[in-house]
Amino acid sequence: MGDNAFQLELPPYMHIYSVINGENLKLFEPSLLDDDLDEDTRLPSVDDLKIEREDPLQEDYILEHKVRET
Repeated sequence: MGDNAFQLELPPYMHIYSVINGENLKLFEPSLLDDDLDEDTRLPSVDDLKIEREDPLQEDYILEHKVRET
C-alpha cells in the first residue's frame, strides 16, 4: 500500500483492520520451552483453526442493475 504500510489478506470472519505499519512487525521466534511440552499442551496449528463450513460458499449474483445518468 505504501512505503511502510502493508495490507494483509485476512479472512473476513476476523473483523479486524487489515492494514499494518511495517515497523510494528517482528520476526516470530518459537519458545525454547515448547520442545519439552507433550502433544496435549502445544498450541494448535494454523490448519486446526480453519472454520468448517456446513454449507458450501455460493457465487454472488447481480439481482438488479440500474443505470443513472447525471
